[in-house]
Amino acid sequence: MARLVDRAKSEVVEVVAVTSYFLAAFATIGLVTKLFLLEFGVEIAGVGKVVVAALVVGKVVVVLDKTNIGERFQSRAVWKTVLYRALIYTVFVAVVLFFEKVFHGYREAGTLSGGLDHALDHAHFSRGMATSICVFVTFVGYGLFAELKRTVGRDRLVRFLFEDGGRQAPEPPIDTPGT
Repeated sequence: MARLVDRAKSEVVEVVAVTSYFLAAFATIGLVTKLFLLEFGVEIAGVGKVVVAALVVGKVVVVLDKTNIGERFQSRAVWKTVLYRALIYTVFVAVVLFFEKVFHGYREAGTLSGGLDHALDHAHFSRGMATSICVFVTFVGYGLFAELKRTVGRDRLVRFLFEDGGRQAPEPPIDTPGT
């Protein structure tokens, strides 16, 4: 029973950490967007959308991380694994967002074809591309941290990032000629 509780606690910590990263990233994107649009007199409200997006993406990423996506790149350079996963995750999010629009259209129209028409009629290419680029960049950042954690370990990464003195001097070489 204690093992099950420890595993559940570990899963919750992982979801909270991942969701916090995406919340910070999406909030930053939302703030920058809001500041750009204020210059043109356009006001937007989207705090709720940012929180929901971070919660959904955080959980989806934790689930996708448990799959074998990108494992074929584990022996390759880190940048290849990170870009591959970021691309796959971005496509996955784009598909989910599209089906979300279809669902909203379905609720309004009452038919699946009406929902599809609604989604296509309300599609904005430039906004979709901008969103995809921002999401891709957040996945790249996440992927870099995930690979760093996998390489150096969670505890060492946490010490490095959050503790004073976490950056320890590298150990001297074992066998240096001429010394």
